[in-house]
Amino acid sequence: MHISELLRASIRGILCVTLTLISVSLSAQSNPDVAAPVQLTTTAGLVVETIAERRIADSSDALAKLAPADELHIGDEIIYTLRVWNRTDAAIDSAVIVKAVPRNTVYVADSAVGPATDIDYSVDGGYRFARAEDLVMNATADARPAQSSDYTHLRWRLRHPLASGATALLRFRGVFR
Repeated sequence: MHISELLRASIRGILCVTLTLISVSLSAQSNPDVAAPVQLTTTAGLVVETIAERRIADSSDALAKLAPADELHIGDEIIYTLRVWNRTDAAIDSAVIVKAVPRNTVYVADSAVGPATDIDYSVDGGYRFARAEDLVMNATADARPAQSSDYTHLRWRLRHPLASGATALLRFRGVFR
């Protein structure tokens, strides 16, 4: 993909998310029954480093190695590791980490992990999050349960305080398309 195509795709994505947020915001203002989201972004004071690696299986597929995801092919499995560091001088209670599913990647069902975390998903660009079993696509008469391929964002909520200077590791997998 050329840089101009990437820029156009990024701008389209930003416009789409912006229009979605404006639309949802306006409907929330006009409808008091629409609940505002609890937290949409990563908690301030946290530094998140994302490491993308591709899975390389040996001929027997018994052992797999990880290599940097510098070069990807359609169908490659990518393991995303998020190193979350508390850079503040105090522990952070109820830390939240939000990560978009990367472009051209489909989230692998049930692959998000993190010790002592609650994990939620979004299908609307990161505006609202819910447990996987509670997500629905098309809130109209033709609604259907969301599938993992519909997920746009993941959100981890740490159940315990993250100490000053401490690091938490979170992970999920995707398939490059």
